[in-house]
Amino acid sequence: MAIKKENVTRLKSFHINIFRGLSDIEIDFADRITLICGKNGTSKSTILGIAAQIFSFSRDHSKSPVEVLDYKNLTDKAFKSAFKEHFRFSSEYDKPGNMDIDISVYDGAFRREINGLKLGLTDSSDRSKARPVLRKNIPAAHGSGNTSRNVTHPVIYLSLSRLIPISQRVEYSKRNIDYLNSNDSLFKELCSDILNKADIVKATATDGDLRSAVAHGNDYDQDSVSVGEDNVGQLVLALLSFKQLSENYPNYHGGLLLIDEADAGLFPAAQKNLIRILSEFSKTLSLQVVMTSHSPTMIDAVKYYSDRDQKNFKTIYLTNAYGKVTAKPNWGWDFILADMESRALSSHNSKSKEKINVYFEDREASDFFDQLVRKRDVRSHLSLKKSVKLSSEAYRAFIKEKVEEFSKNSIVVFDGDVPNIAKYKNCLSLPGGYPPDQLVFKVLMELPKDDDYWKNELLFTKDAFTQIARKLIRRLNITFDEDNNEIDLASKIKSCKEGRPIREDFKELYKNDTIQALLKKQSTNPFCLWISRNPADVSIFNEELTKTLKKVYLDVYKRLTTDLNNL
Repeated sequence: MAIKKENVTRLKSFHINIFRGLSDIEIDFADRITLICGKNGTSKSTILGIAAQIFSFSRDHSKSPVEVLDYKNLTDKAFKSAFKEHFRFSSEYDKPGNMDIDISVYDGAFRREINGLKLGLTDSSDRSKARPVLRKNIPAAHGSGNTSRNVTHPVIYLSLSRLIPISQRVEYSKRNIDYLNSNDSLFKELCSDILNKADIVKATATDGDLRSAVAHGNDYDQDSVSVGEDNVGQLVLALLSFKQLSENYPNYHGGLLLIDEADAGLFPAAQKNLIRILSEFSKTLSLQVVMTSHSPTMIDAVKYYSDRDQKNFKTIYLTNAYGKVTAKPNWGWDFILADMESRALSSHNSKSKEKINVYFEDREASDFFDQLVRKRDVRSHLSLKKSVKLSSEAYRAFIKEKVEEFSKNSIVVFDGDVPNIAKYKNCLSLPGGYPPDQLVFKVLMELPKDDDYWKNELLFTKDAFTQIARKLIRRLNITFDEDNNEIDLASKIKSCKEGRPIREDFKELYKNDTIQALLKKQSTNPFCLWISRNPADVSIFNEELTKTLKKVYLDVYKRLTTDLNNL
């Protein structure tokens, strides 16, 4: 049940003057959902840890006398997160003066905005390390002059420790949660909604190294769920914890849910569904959700909400592009991608550059593409995103969920073995019928020993190739026949069911120093060899690329340049 706005406690903002790698940075939070994103090492999780430390839920100081609170969440823990759960303090570097944070909170219990809160470290005679203390809080209702206390507010912090795979948990067993039993249908409905699974019929709570709950079908149980399913179970359990608290605690003023890497183990559609569910619960339970993620799907989903309601929804991108880490609110995926690739933000996505982004599954694909597409007037309109490496399944999911960067505004180039690409109007398959690393192997393996290619300046002979590819040849059970060099590589690969995935062996060969040396010269590049002997396939690919480029370009820029129109 939603509560009156003036009774809802909210974390408004904090200004980090100094703490570890952060200095002079302002973080303003949305009332309902704030998504924090950024490159590795930009202190995303630190922001969550600071937010958690501001609050505790053991005493209500708005009451006189003070009311002792003894409420537990559905994992049987208090609604708070100790500093040690997200920070390991250093006795050498984490000293008084090394943490100085100004905080603004609206306290729903007192119905007051508190702008002068200070979070810092203080020495303690009975501790070997400094401890964090929140100071300059407002006086308690019972008249105590002590203002060094946390704001009373329930918090659940879902850290990365929740992602320990079930197989690696030493202690793991079933347990009983009365509230989950009475809300069994809601738990299953929410898990089913997020995961888009129709076969969920059971909910099982688990005990052990960490306490969780999972939803599953009749044909598998809690011992067989994936990391993503377990993650969803813990997220939903947290929501139900706040629901139970709102029903049992008469002075409920909302809650704070902190989630590190919220997208972990979730496919794009599930990520979008999760944002929708969090949006609904943040409203009905007066929750404030702050989470971190690298996912373009989540960034786009929250940005969609923030474009329509910036008070309740916000993305905050942390960047170190300017030296120290700074916060950029409500950046879209285009700008974030530009920063991640260390491109000039002012020119990225500028219409004057008139370029269309091109995405690949991996580096091998972009290497092949570089040799296939040589026309300057085509390449001048392409921006090859070689540092972005996503699986074909991820790209398909982005397109299916209509993430515009991948479904409309760019060209996605799939490997040659990916089926049913024609239905996507902005996608192409590389020629050759195999992933590029496998194509390199097939080309060189099928080449006779007396072919002119082997008479190269690197003295790279057929024997030299079979020497570096020996492990892969043996695993594929290839016997070399001088009279018939053609290999049914697809069948050979299909028969390799034991051991590590065969694709890893192909990638290992591709990264071999000798193969990499071959790729640097057109005269020895295996892709160039294949291209020279398959002109019809190369011509078809370039024609399809030009056609796709024109379509996407027209969608993005609403016109064609003269040189593109004449292609």
